[in-house]
Amino acid sequence: MSIFRPSRWPRAFRPVRMLGMCVAMVAALVAGGCANPFGLPTSGSVRQLSPIENQPHRVFSSPEGPVDGAVPESIVKGFLAALPTGIQSDGFAVAKSYMTKRAFAGWDFNASVSIYKGSPVYDRVDDEGSGKRTALDLTTECIGSLDAHGIFSVTEQDCGSGYRTERFELAQVRGQWRISKAPAGIVISSDDFMQVYRQVVIYQFPLAKGVPVPDNRWFGWRNWRTLALKELLKGPPAWLRDSVTNFNTAKVSLAVDAVQQVKGRMEIRVSSSFASLSSENRAMLVHQMRMLLGDGNGEFDLRVVDASGIDYSHADDDLTIASGQTSNRIYSLGSSGVVGFNSSNLIRVGQPPVFHEPRGLVFSSNGGALLSDQGQVTCLKPDASSCGKLFAGTPITAIAGSFTDEVWAVRQSDSAILVDAGKPGALEFALPWLHGRRVVALTVAPEGQRLCLVLDDGSQGMNTLVMLGIVRGENQRPKGLSDQIQVIARHRDIRALTFYNDDTLVYKDGDMDAGGHSQIAPGPETIQHLPAGTTGLAAGQVNQMQSLIALDRSGIVHCLSGALEGMWYIIDSQVDTVTSGR
Repeated sequence: MSIFRPSRWPRAFRPVRMLGMCVAMVAALVAGGCANPFGLPTSGSVRQLSPIENQPHRVFSSPEGPVDGAVPESIVKGFLAALPTGIQSDGFAVAKSYMTKRAFAGWDFNASVSIYKGSPVYDRVDDEGSGKRTALDLTTECIGSLDAHGIFSVTEQDCGSGYRTERFELAQVRGQWRISKAPAGIVISSDDFMQVYRQVVIYQFPLAKGVPVPDNRWFGWRNWRTLALKELLKGPPAWLRDSVTNFNTAKVSLAVDAVQQVKGRMEIRVSSSFASLSSENRAMLVHQMRMLLGDGNGEFDLRVVDASGIDYSHADDDLTIASGQTSNRIYSLGSSGVVGFNSSNLIRVGQPPVFHEPRGLVFSSNGGALLSDQGQVTCLKPDASSCGKLFAGTPITAIAGSFTDEVWAVRQSDSAILVDAGKPGALEFALPWLHGRRVVALTVAPEGQRLCLVLDDGSQGMNTLVMLGIVRGENQRPKGLSDQIQVIARHRDIRALTFYNDDTLVYKDGDMDAGGHSQIAPGPETIQHLPAGTTGLAAGQVNQMQSLIALDRSGIVHCLSGALEGMWYIIDSQVDTVTSGR
């Protein structure tokens, strides 16, 4: 199977087209004689301009070691500045020069990665009056952290208040300040993080097979292949473990601690236990390796050999994998009823029951559901007419759809998750880890194996964004939810959210009126420009391009097609709510 992943770089002009442009320019110059048809300057000084580069790009820095007489603050600043180079190239050789030998020997730089934004604040704490020892408290505005497995999270312990404080102890060595004790792990700015770490997708597969599930990890560029393969062989992360399959039932490991390139081909050497796997598990594991190193390309050329020399490179030749997700259409509900966006045309589907202020819509070509301002959910036929009540009239907080036309809902009374899967009787899944918090919004990932929930912490409007796995049976019917969650963000008043594609989440929060955030989930967030007063979000195909849809409080529907950094334009008005479906 091949998963199409659009290139982040613009396609270059073809040589023929460039030649044609050059010929046209020469002809214009000849025709104009001595004229200057382009209005270009013909005199003045020559200036050298900086080239424009595509983003994102990697910048390699070369930090220097400490200078004589440096104060404690300069030592810690220099140490932090040397950490990115330690990750990407020098193995922390420069960072080591800022530490005592004992401190470096006891420093566990693999423990975690703490990511911050803004400028750190340094507070000196003198614990001795001799002047030979001191300490600095480093306070940073916390974005989140990576654990030893490359998994991003925003934990209450690390980022509960939005800030993180860590202590560095310093001592004088031959009259020069050096770090005598550093906190475990690495502290790095968000800008440096995006330069020296690489997003890596480990493609997991559901218990019932089906489409791949992106398991996003982050590893340093220098040895990301080896680290990612090790994590693949360790099995799925805790928050996805119940929803996907671990095909490494024989505890296979890498035979050598590196992925080698032999004659232009990636070669992976695995332990001899690979032979004891079932033929199906061997095929799936080789295919996972292929997709991992090929960035989603199931045809990526690689060689897999065990310790005894047996070649398993073709173990997945006869493997049949379910196709990817179908494209979603955009639907809206407003003064004209339910309307579908077909290319640049708006097509009226039908008129649903009228509510004063509808709060949510789920719709596809097979029908859907409508959430009223009273918390009642009405079933909708394909023509948008009513087919009765869902969830036995139980008051509902929010609804969301999935790729199999399910209707997911949050019960008002206890925030239990309810699912209407098209058969009599709703499925009900409790969330034992809520501990008094409430679920106020939800969305289901495109492949239907991951659920994203917005939790109201009950403290000053703060919301927590979490992800968890959806457990499905062989018939694709939901059976339960994973008992572990992954916390990926904390913001004020998160209400509107959607998956833009299989691994990027976009949401509106209360941090700014005309903005929100997007993030590769789980992964560090970035600012996402949204129309002012955005109240609803959806993603689907508009004019045959993947597009993000935003509904503002005035009922105007805005569209952003292609890259999330693009320009918004208006496609509809007098709308109450938006959604996407098949």
